[in-house]
Amino acid sequence: GKIRGTEYSSCYFMPGNWMDEPCDDMDAVRNEVAVCDAIVERILKKMPDGMTNAEKCCYFAFVLSAGIQYDNSEDYPKYDYQAYGALVNGIAVCSGYAQAFYRLCREAGIACWYCRGTTPTDRHAWNMIETESGFVYIDVTWYDTDKLEHHYLDGKEQYLFMTQEDFEYYGYVQESCQ
Repeated sequence: GKIRGTEYSSCYFMPGNWMDEPCDDMDAVRNEVAVCDAIVERILKKMPDGMTNAEKCCYFAFVLSAGIQYDNSEDYPKYDYQAYGALVNGIAVCSGYAQAFYRLCREAGIACWYCRGTTPTDRHAWNMIETESGFVYIDVTWYDTDKLEHHYLDGKEQYLFMTQEDFEYYGYVQESCQ
């Protein structure tokens, strides 16, 4: 049932050669899926009760930022682009962060979309979510930094939610959102 879609496609993170020979060992695939599912379940179980959707998204962003290291190498492994790499291996690029955030939101019942496009410097991935006050963008990768730039602040903490105006100000160009 759950072994479908981009998140669980064996060509992205499972045993086998992802370019030529995806894994045909369904037990190996199920074992990998079980590990990823267990991590998601633990994050959700540890989430405090009574949170709004926006607060849940902040919680997910903090957990992901603390648990994932951005892969700055030039040779990104295939799993860097997927929720699996972010959640299980603790290393990812923007796509992995956004896929992991998408998975957590969906499991928590929060309307969330995985978005791709460009920023002024590169191709990029982020999310759009529905909060109690409307639709906003969130870029967990951008939030995962050791230093806080002054223009990242909204007055009390690093800017996590972006309105359409913020999105345009920072030069994001959305190509798809699904």
